[in-house]
Amino acid sequence: MRANDTDTTDRDAAEPTLDDLADALLLEAEALADRSADLPDALTQYLHAIGRTPLLTQAQEVALMQAIVAGAEARATLEAGGRIAPPVRRRLRHADAAGEAARTEMISANLRLVVSIAKKYRDHGVPLLDLIQEGNIGLMRALAKFDADKGFKFSTYATWWIRQAVTRYLAEMSRVIRLPVHRGDDRRAYYGALNALRMALGREPGDAELIAFLNEPAERKGAAGNKPPKDGPTARWTPQKLDSVREAIRIACVDSLDRQIGAVDAPDSRLGAFIPAPTDTAHTAEAALMSAALRAAVATLPERERHLIALRYGLEDGQERTLAEVGEVFGVSRERVRQIEAVALRRLRHPARARLIRPRPDVA
Repeated sequence: MRANDTDTTDRDAAEPTLDDLADALLLEAEALADRSADLPDALTQYLHAIGRTPLLTQAQEVALMQAIVAGAEARATLEAGGRIAPPVRRRLRHADAAGEAARTEMISANLRLVVSIAKKYRDHGVPLLDLIQEGNIGLMRALAKFDADKGFKFSTYATWWIRQAVTRYLAEMSRVIRLPVHRGDDRRAYYGALNALRMALGREPGDAELIAFLNEPAERKGAAGNKPPKDGPTARWTPQKLDSVREAIRIACVDSLDRQIGAVDAPDSRLGAFIPAPTDTAHTAEAALMSAALRAAVATLPERERHLIALRYGLEDGQERTLAEVGEVFGVSRERVRQIEAVALRRLRHPARARLIRPRPDVA
């Protein structure tokens, strides 16, 4: 093995990547959720944990961002290969490690910002810790795109990305009929324009006024510079697009199955009572399809997580195994099995994989 390969392998094994950090954040939130039955306030425990990291000044943010950029450049040089003198390689590896440390410090110092934003959406039917997880992902996206040379504080820039991650997750998880992500952006842009014009005009705006407002250049609506893109797609609005967005909103606004459609005191007066019960044959067919869909979703996981989930839930032989039993197979502790399982289940709940598990509409 070449020296370059050895250095790269050692570095990859010793130093956490951004994906490792994301998994660590997810694991921490999952662990808090698992213990929520025993802890009176899991969120308070989480806040105590992240509150130990001091907030950053703008000068500190600039210094950390410079270290992150230098680390990224050093890593690119190392990964490009080629002949590098040992002293230069050591300096590059040191810069790479310093960049990863700076990245971790930037994220850790802004976790409280994620909590403060996520708490504003806590009454939308989704657990707050789930919102915090999604906000943490938005925080990391913001860090990847931030440019400290623009002169803005990172928290100002990150707020938009955190809010976008949380609202998109809410739109995906809280709807019975799920809109595509770009439709969710269109919907928010439409309602934002509608509310702004109602306040400005004191009446309901016409279609022409809505379209003109929605197509107004972003730079005329706020300060330019290191500002995130406007919340919504950049495609121009037309009368046809306006009608299409309104139709998508109408379709998504389905009734609750608990809605009363008769007298309140009448028996079986809920909407759901009028849906025919599925036959045993349909149940059997749906169960078979769900089993196949679940296996297809699990098959998309990394090999280690796939094998662990298969053993844990008996997907291969029908025999479920305890954490201790799975730990013996993998040669790790029960706690490590629980951590890997938590990450795997989190991946399975991702919308891209969850679509594989959702019941097909033609099975009744």
